Amino acid sequence: MGKLRMYANEAGRDFATIGIEARLNIANKPEDTWIAEVRGWQEIGAKLMGVNTMGAGLKTPEDHIEAITRVKEVMVGAGLWDE
Repeated sequence: MGKLRMYANEAGRDFATIGIEARLNIANKPEDTWIAEVRGWQEIGAKLMGVNTMGAGLKTPEDHIEAITRVKEVMVGAGLWDE
């Protein structure tokens, strides 16, 4: 983030106005690590979070939807997702 702040300053931009989007890749990551990863991104300024289900061994579109729904449930339970 230091480089991003530097680039923002060099461009005359307020770093606080730059949106940072992170991605939670759930492939090969246990569910009990998701919250810490999202909190880590939030701590360094990310305001948006995408979820990547590719490579997680899911077979059907419904499997991917169920996985994303589970991520939402975990994040709601941790207070990290506004409904």
